[in-house]
Amino acid sequence: MAEEQTVVEDAIAEDHVVASASGATRPARIGWLDAARGMGIILVVYGHALRGWVSAGIVKATPIEQLQDRLIYSFHMPLFFLLSGLVVGRSLARGKGEFLRTRWLTIVWPYLLWSVLQGSISMAAGDAANHPVTPGTLVAILWDPFAQFWFLYALLLCQLTLLLPGRWTLPVLVGAGVVLESVTNVGGILAASLKHLPYFALGYWVTAGRLDAQLSAPAKAAIVAAVAWAMFAIFTLIDNPAAPPVLALQLAQGFAGSIGVIAVARLVMALPGLQALGAASMAIFLMHVMAAAVFRIVAKKLHVHGELSLLLGVVVGIAAPYIFLRITQRLGIAWWFGFESRKRRGGGRKPLNLSSGGAI
Repeated sequence: MAEEQTVVEDAIAEDHVVASASGATRPARIGWLDAARGMGIILVVYGHALRGWVSAGIVKATPIEQLQDRLIYSFHMPLFFLLSGLVVGRSLARGKGEFLRTRWLTIVWPYLLWSVLQGSISMAAGDAANHPVTPGTLVAILWDPFAQFWFLYALLLCQLTLLLPGRWTLPVLVGAGVVLESVTNVGGILAASLKHLPYFALGYWVTAGRLDAQLSAPAKAAIVAAVAWAMFAIFTLIDNPAAPPVLALQLAQGFAGSIGVIAVARLVMALPGLQALGAASMAIFLMHVMAAAVFRIVAKKLHVHGELSLLLGVVVGIAAPYIFLRITQRLGIAWWFGFESRKRRGGGRKPLNLSSGGAI
């Protein structure tokens, strides 16, 4: 285990690179991190598709569907904030100027581009869209993100907190986030950012190497985290979800669920395709709502209903963005769409993953 830990710690060090077949260099990837991202992005696509299918009346809002929705949303986005924190330190170590430049390429540009693209398609779809978008919605993306893009906006704000002066600034903001999550149920992008900052900060303070060392027995860690998550879930499901004690339990549930996914990822990271999905998670995240929505509209017109339609929609929501990513990579234009941090030179770049805001 000591040797494995050293490898992982080296892999996230600032100067650790591996050579590609063409002689170019790129940072080494960490298998269990990509596997965790792969598991997470599947949950994201399924959760969004489930809500879309229920809103469109293709799947009935039964207690089972409602239970799935609440359980998935209890930890699938906290997971990505935690994963982002685990790897952001390396980007920050390159200096503030480089850090800000890469935030533009890996978060701001994809956010702006795909918000406009998805919003424009939603406007063109008219009544066929579950949530109509207006020109005002597109103008407001500078301060009010819509749909799934709130995550990128909140992630950017979380990462920018690392540049704030003062040793206690981040701990104070984390404390504010814990209080906000524990005693209030307010909305808005600033509130969402503060509520998710504790997950991001925990990852930043722990780092991937230290977490890997703590998960030397991933099976036990997964079991403990799953039991803890289930206990918290029981309380949040049977009580008033807006009550302060329940909100505090939801925060703990998010932590337990995220650690559980990471532990399971270490056990199953050899599953075919799982790491590839994680490595492509940014492209899937940016495009999955549009891809699944197009399939949903077609399925509804063809009177295809039920869970089979939902599962097919999830497959399309994952496969279509993945295929589009690979096509753009072959053409050398993936960076145009925010899938890579810069133009490829000799095939040495990797697609962006959702949690790091940059290729790792």
